[in-house]
Amino acid sequence: MGGGIWLGVSVVDVRWHLSRRWMEPACIVVSCGTEVRSLQLGALDMTLTPEEKAARARDRMIEKTHEMSTSTYSANNVAPIFQKMIRAEAAALPAYWSPAIVDGKVVHVVRHVGECVCVTCGKVAPWTTPTGVIQTGHFLGSRCFSILYEEDNVAPQCSYCNNHLGGAPDRFRLWMATVRGEKTIERLERLKNTTRHFTGEELVDMRIIFTARLNAAEQLMQ
Repeated sequence: MGGGIWLGVSVVDVRWHLSRRWMEPACIVVSCGTEVRSLQLGALDMTLTPEEKAARARDRMIEKTHEMSTSTYSANNVAPIFQKMIRAEAAALPAYWSPAIVDGKVVHVVRHVGECVCVTCGKVAPWTTPTGVIQTGHFLGSRCFSILYEEDNVAPQCSYCNNHLGGAPDRFRLWMATVRGEKTIERLERLKNTTRHFTGEELVDMRIIFTARLNAAEQLMQ
């Protein structure tokens, strides 16, 4: 019955704790197991510190990873946040010129806060829209864990370049070589041929970090 610090507590003890917390008569009847859990959590949430609440939320997320494969958890719960974070952090930068490939060469395209520039065509659009005009493109298109969350491997890209042009690999390579350098390309290509595994706990921690960074970038754009 119950979890956390309530593990192993009897029904009588639960009644006592609840009556002391909520100043209710000690004759509270808690007969349904699911109801007990709900009351326990409600009482505890009133006294937990923000750090303790965060730890409990992390524990619940880790439990969720046991219900599916790590690849499924990654695809459904981590990768979307990572990709959104990449776009948000790019859009949160001060208004400036952003390098992009236009007509086969690198040019600098002006953008404002809240906007992203497609690195392979120069299209400028809000970092998030209902139709997903700006997406997160991958230089090396692979679902391998070894490069999936490599930030050097991704950049804002419009849906046309990313979807209809298959990522516009030639343009993306030119942008990468000019902006991030050949050494970065070589490192990513080596990583692609290696094997990397993540545990459920590692994926949860990545999800928490990416969410915090996403929230911070969104606040900068307000």
